[in-house]
Amino acid sequence: MTSVRQAKHQHNVQKWTQIIMEQRASGLSGLAYCRRAGINSKTFYYWQNVIQKELLASKTQYADVVETLSPSSEPLKPSKVEHETSAPKTPATSVEVAHETVEPPAESTSIASPSSVAHVMVQKYQHSMPLYRQEREWKEIGIPLSRATLANWVIRPADDWLMPLAARLRQGLLEQDVIHAYETPVQVHKEKGRKNPAKSYMWVFSSGEYEQAHPIRLYECQPGRSSSYAEDFLKGFNGILQTDGYTGYQKVPCQAHALCWAHARRYFVEAIPPDLPKEDLLGSICKEAIERINELFAIDKRLAERPIRNFTIGRKNWLFSDSPKGAKASADVYSIIETAKANGLNPFQYLKYLFEHLPNADIQRHPEHLDDVLPWNETIQQNCK
Repeated sequence: MTSVRQAKHQHNVQKWTQIIMEQRASGLSGLAYCRRAGINSKTFYYWQNVIQKELLASKTQYADVVETLSPSSEPLKPSKVEHETSAPKTPATSVEVAHETVEPPAESTSIASPSSVAHVMVQKYQHSMPLYRQEREWKEIGIPLSRATLANWVIRPADDWLMPLAARLRQGLLEQDVIHAYETPVQVHKEKGRKNPAKSYMWVFSSGEYEQAHPIRLYECQPGRSSSYAEDFLKGFNGILQTDGYTGYQKVPCQAHALCWAHARRYFVEAIPPDLPKEDLLGSICKEAIERINELFAIDKRLAERPIRNFTIGRKNWLFSDSPKGAKASADVYSIIETAKANGLNPFQYLKYLFEHLPNADIQRHPEHLDDVLPWNETIQQNCK
């Protein structure tokens, strides 16, 4: 780049940095600000992309995560969009646009790339990093993103792309022979007609350990623990439902109900008198039963409660969901991440693939296209390990 072009480039960087700062201070979206200021939106997003790339130039550890932002407001395309050298002119500006290859956004109205959205989701739901800590992390690399923005990066893509996929996975789960079910409390704010914080429940339904072909882990957040929530979710299931001692599951129609050994073991423990000498316990039925159940318990607990344990670890860090929409999005993201892990996939690569391809699949009119991105699909297995 010649000295003249360098000087022109630096002038444009300073100019557009000021414009971007004014846009953020206005509280308007990029598109809304461009319309109000008479600025070409493609040029605006192009320079936003250039400036962020220069900020990240010395931070290569984030280069594969905070990828370039699209200047296009068109729907996401599966392939990368290449912007050839040109000189777009608008009433507000005239700049030379260099040859760049950029990643389209995960949402047509957002600047967030598929890899950026996937990174935020994996950080929170796989690595249990709350959004306020992610906000600090982004700021440290020169990108000021608020928690509200990061929350939108989770909620919108989850609602548009992950929720339909989770619904398709539910169809497959109901066709399996065995389902494990479990539930645990979660605090949700801003629930209509309820005081903050409201005690809701995260329900988890997973396929049996011996379901090797299509293992599935699904989460659903509901405002209570009524048996009706399990009945609704499992409607149409005709296999064996394995649960803990909660009697609400007994109302779910299925072929058979099975309980967990953890609760059976509890009865034998409670049957032992607290003042009974240890030597008298040896050789007793209770002692023998506890020892045998301990051997089974290691397997049983791993099957029934492992998916919920990942959720409870995250809950200790992020504490609550700030809205019902956020709680629903969390359930969908957990469903996709845990199902990906159960199928041997890399959750980040799988989410990135979904956000690159689903926006063009027209899944509302052609839901059968979801079968092409199921975790056990051969193409997914090849590309998302």
